[in-house]
Formats: sequence, C-alpha cells, structure tokens
Amino acid sequence: MASSFVLKIIYLAMMIMCIMLGQISSLTQGAPTCGKIRITLAPCLSYLRRNGDRDLIPRKCCHGVKKVNHGTKNKQDRQSVCKCIKRTTQNVKGLNLKKLANLPQKCGVKLPYKLSPSMDCNNPTMATSISVVKVTYLTMLIMCITLGQMTQAVELCGKIDATLVPCVEYLSRNEHIIPQSCCDGVKNLNAGAKSKEDRQSVCNCIRRMTKNLRGLKPDKLAKLPEQCGVKLPYKLSPSMDCTE
Repeated sequence: MASSFVLKIIYLAMMIMCIMLGQISSLTQGAPTCGKIRITLAPCLSYLRRNGDRDLIPRKCCHGVKKVNHGTKNKQDRQSVCKCIKRTTQNVKGLNLKKLANLPQKCGVKLPYKLSPSMDCNNPTMATSISVVKVTYLTMLIMCITLGQMTQAVELCGKIDATLVPCVEYLSRNEHIIPQSCCDGVKNLNAGAKSKEDRQSVCNCIRRMTKNLRGLKPDKLAKLPEQCGVKLPYKLSPSMDCTE
C-alpha cells in the first residue's frame, strides 16, 4: 500500500512537471522585436552618453536591462537582442563605451559577452548560458514522453485485465468448464493484436496479471488459447518471453 502511494505521488509530480514544461515552451516562442527592445532600454541612453564615472544608473534603465535579459530564452533570442543593441549603439552619438560594457554587471545581469558596438553576435559563447537549460528541457521532455507511454501501458493492461476477468475462476480453481465469456475475451484480445507491438503489449500485460494471480494452474493457462480456438505463436505462462 505504501509503495503504491509513493508511485502516485511520483506520477503526480511528473504530471505537474509536464504541465510546467508545456507552459515554458509556449512562453519561449518568438524573439522580442528590436523596436520593443529599444523602447525598453531607452531610459539608459542619457546615462550612457555622460562621461562621469560616478553617475547613477536610472532604476528604469536597470529594470529594462533585466527585462530584456529575462525575455531571451534561447540562442536565437539572444542573438536577436545582441544584433538589435549592436545596431542601436552604433547610431548613438557620444556613447561612453566603458559604461556600456559595464552596464549589465552593474544592473546585476550576467552576460557571456561584453556589450559594444562591435560585439560578435554569432559567437558560440552566446549559447553557453542556455546550454544547461536546453539539457534540462530535453530531459524533462523525455520524462514526459516516457510518462505518457507508461500511462498508456497502464490503461491497456487495465482493459486486458477486465477482458480476462471471466477466466480467473477457471484458471485458479478446480473448474473444468471454460466460461464462454472467458473464450470471448481471449478471442477479442487476439483479434485486436494486429501488429508485433500489439502482441508484445498484450503478452506483457497477461504475464504481469498471471504472476499476481493466486492459485494459478499453469497447465490450464498454457492450454487456454487452444481450447478457446485461438492459435498463438507462444504458450501462455507467468514467465513467457514477450520480446519475440
């Protein structure tokens, strides 16, 4: 009971991660336009044009720097922002290059490159700070896909178990007559297994089910398909090989 509860908690946590992953994915689509970037960073111009080293950076300037940095979620976004700032600073008269280079750091923002009118926006280091995020994203995506497959497998086995319930008494007791509903279930499962993958899935579910069936009579299980008029390429058993 305790292990089942733990599995449910893990499942719920992974589902929440998948939902968050989908939300993150939708938020990261599309790079900010250069027009919006210029408007956001406009409060920095007066500071960047002055020569005084002790000038205070306007709060709105640092707010804009942080906002632009926060909005760049991938390499393409960072390159777009870099190119926009590069073009803009090339056209600003009286620009203090030292202040420009130190601006992100003074605003509490770490960049893998220094701001300047001649910075290389195609430099491989542009992707450095986002590489870990990409790996994490990919890992979470794989986890979500795996979780989806696990969910489908659980649902399939549940349907198979329900279909074969009429066979349980015959397989675990001294019953001599196979219920018609049991044979109907066996035939339906066999008819529904169209591909190799389908047959393997059904095999795995039956193997799991029979392993947990108390009082199972292996001889009855092995002969069940034939007695129901169904031909299988393998014999049913709790230890059957489902990979073939």
